[in-house]
Amino acid sequence: MEDARSVLKDGDAVEAVIVAVDRKSRNISLSIKAKDAQEDNAALKSLAVDSASAGTTNLGALLKAKLSGSNE
Repeated sequence: MEDARSVLKDGDAVEAVIVAVDRKSRNISLSIKAKDAQEDNAALKSLAVDSASAGTTNLGALLKAKLSGSNE
């Protein structure tokens, strides 16, 4: 586990998920990877719903939809 101080500087903005709060030691554990995983899962669910309602499709259409969604 890498110390955040070796990767980030004071004032750097990051998006993360709160993993744990330790009130006794006054520490908050954050995870950037968990946030990315949540976003990936949401995108896959959205794609699954879109695919189910669209009927049959081909791989090219799925890749195009995924790539256009990641550019926004």
